[in-house]
Amino acid sequence: MAMENSDSLAFFVSIATAGMLLLAIAIVFFVVFYQKKLLSQELDLQKIEAAYQKRLLEASITSQESERKRIAADLHDEVGALLSATKLNLSLLHRSLGHEGQTENITSLDNAKTTIDEAIHSVRRISKDLLPSTLAQYGLSEAIKDLCTKLSSPGLSIEFSGACSIEEFPESTLLALYRIAQELLNNAIKHAEAHHIVVTLKHSEHYCILIVEDNGKGFDYTMTRSAYKAGKGMGLFNLESRTVLIGAKLDFSSGSDGKGTIARVSLAISA
Repeated sequence: MAMENSDSLAFFVSIATAGMLLLAIAIVFFVVFYQKKLLSQELDLQKIEAAYQKRLLEASITSQESERKRIAADLHDEVGALLSATKLNLSLLHRSLGHEGQTENITSLDNAKTTIDEAIHSVRRISKDLLPSTLAQYGLSEAIKDLCTKLSSPGLSIEFSGACSIEEFPESTLLALYRIAQELLNNAIKHAEAHHIVVTLKHSEHYCILIVEDNGKGFDYTMTRSAYKAGKGMGLFNLESRTVLIGAKLDFSSGSDGKGTIARVSLAISA
């Protein structure tokens, strides 16, 4: 009888142990499942937030480009036309005074015409910078090459080489690459105080690569990035925003030792 009670007790203990073990396993599975669900929800939220931030950037840059186009059109159609009309009127006045022999007034008119010619040239240059017509007509390579030529001066040499056959990309992507090159060149000239810049545009089977190398004073990437996050600069922010939107990668090799900077933008080419 005692043996039977002992066996029954052992049986119930085994059942209870098995039940507790199953319960523990169930709890573990529940916790793991719950954590995975939370992680999945967190990842979904991050994707939603990333998509939202991307849409904000797209809207911001689209707005910038629209405003550039509007200003370029106003400069060309309105300011440029007014300056041209003023130049024409001065020319008529110049001829009228010439018949009367008013040499002093003629000299003043010549100076005014020269100033207006410079203003017309500046308006055309600014208009082209705002809306690069070369990009739409001849493609990215020629547009960047033209930009390098325009920015070169006696004290600043800018070399351009290479090509990248990605004209099948959307216009927005090509424009973004052009703006990136423009911003990198402006940074090298204004901030790095470079006097020699080399711009290379090349492509492999899978990537289009833009490289801008200067001999300027260099910069601390971490400090500059912290500065724009604090609202003290937008140049690097604009660069990173445009590269993110087109799915490109931006890398800098630089220092504050006066050895210059190498900026590299890599854009994947879809098969």
